[in-house]
Amino acid sequence: MRFDRHQPLSAHSPCPFCAPATFTHVLTETPELMLVADNAPLVEGHLLIVPRAHYSCFGATPASLDAELTPLLAEVSEFCATVYRPALIFEHGIFAQSVPHAHLHIVPVGGLSAAIMGQQGAHPVSDLNDVRAYHSGIQHYVYLAQAASDGKPAGALFPPDMGTYVGVLSALRHRSQRMNPSFAPQHIRRMGSGPMMAAVAERWAEWHDSR
Repeated sequence: MRFDRHQPLSAHSPCPFCAPATFTHVLTETPELMLVADNAPLVEGHLLIVPRAHYSCFGATPASLDAELTPLLAEVSEFCATVYRPALIFEHGIFAQSVPHAHLHIVPVGGLSAAIMGQQGAHPVSDLNDVRAYHSGIQHYVYLAQAASDGKPAGALFPPDMGTYVGVLSALRHRSQRMNPSFAPQHIRRMGSGPMMAAVAERWAEWHDSR
């Protein structure tokens, strides 16, 4: 999730998310997916779901992936709500990506609000199949949804317009700042991310063992 002027990788750069060594804190894995701690967390508990195969965004993934994705999203939703607070799910959908590989951000900052969802051009969606349908016709999007216990996050897609994009991310940033007073630009967060990444990995293990 970009809140700074960091430039995306060039088309000729190797994809870091295709290299397993990129992820230092892998919480759990399925044959097709990894759940990892974000290396520039907005708040403690900020996670990513990353497909092993290279897809440009989740709108480009096959529906067959949902056999693994839906239960994983349900599990992560329960974890965040129990250990932190309800989570929002966010994806750039190619537009303004800093890494050109599909990845869902799961950020425990509470529920969707009218301020976030009231951005111009919001297109309601009920699950990731709606995201796939939108992507097949329009390609680019910004996706924001509420994590759900059934693993089917409902929310909205926003057009790839910089003004709308900044409006959505600004609302999330302000909420993150209330929970993380040390909030900083992405490159600064990355340099100091070790303790938060270790903490969420430890809490995940404890929560998972206690179920």
